[in-house]
Amino acid sequence: MTINLQDRVFYRDWNKSYPVIDRGEGLYLYDREGKKYMDASGGPFVVNIGHGVPEVVAAMEEQARKVCFPYAGHFVSDAQIELAEEVIQFAPPGMSRVYFVSGGSEANEVALKMARQYHLERGEPSRVKIIGRWQGYHGATLAALA
Repeated sequence: MTINLQDRVFYRDWNKSYPVIDRGEGLYLYDREGKKYMDASGGPFVVNIGHGVPEVVAAMEEQARKVCFPYAGHFVSDAQIELAEEVIQFAPPGMSRVYFVSGGSEANEVALKMARQYHLERGEPSRVKIIGRWQGYHGATLAALA
């Protein structure tokens, strides 16, 4: 698809043509014309179990009928409580709590904030350096990119 300058999408590259994806099935994405693409990017990073997995769709629908997103700053849901319990079953010894976020970038951002707050609480405000791997991908948020 050629970029339509009339639509409201802020494209990452204005010199590139983007296929318009209509649906996903397992490892594959399909555009409006039915052309099939192997999802070699979104899959590993976001949807590594595949697109359109019936069990996942059913679970999402069931939960959405109850509650979609109670803001974590004010509420908790049974789904969060149950998932936290399941996560802890796989966690290393000593881990007793789960902090839910919406993705990897936010997870790294929160980890940086927690580390900073920890040192502030200990009375060590000068501890501000964060070490990251050169050419490692830590997310798309400001601190994670830096």
